[in-house]
Amino acid sequence: MPLHGQQNTFFTPFHAVIIHRLADGGKMAQLTAMDFRSDALSPAARGFALLTVLCTAAALFVQFTATGHAHPDETITQIGWRLARYFTILTNAMVLLSFLWLFGSRRRPGSLWIGGLAVWITITALVYHLLLDTPHSGLSLYADVGLHTLTPVLTVLWWLVFAGKRGLGLGVAIAW
Repeated sequence: MPLHGQQNTFFTPFHAVIIHRLADGGKMAQLTAMDFRSDALSPAARGFALLTVLCTAAALFVQFTATGHAHPDETITQIGWRLARYFTILTNAMVLLSFLWLFGSRRRPGSLWIGGLAVWITITALVYHLLLDTPHSGLSLYADVGLHTLTPVLTVLWWLVFAGKRGLGLGVAIAW
């Protein structure tokens, strides 16, 4: 069924019925959620991205606060530089910025970037849980769970459910 005078072979008769029912005053409603070729994110993908942003931001804030309590003589800048040396902080900051962009732009990220991000944050979780995990308490416990468990799980789940996988293969994984 042509949309707005254009030939479109992607839409099936089923889609045409839905679009026709959603017509508003002679104007056809735009259904980006149904056009899977679109770069637009679904509301569920945006909501999950926002959840990831909030959890990651909270974990980074708690880690910054815990480090400040452990080093009360250091300035905010010194604490920032102390934390910036860690792969965990860098990968979580990349997740935070990437998912903030996802939520704000409403556009799907490139499969290479979001796939790489999922690999990097998974490495963060695996190295921590297999090699570095030690008992923590107080603020450090919440920061560790957020940075090493919650953010990696949310990121990988988002990648599995919402991310495009086109162009990904073993060679790309090795390059990451």
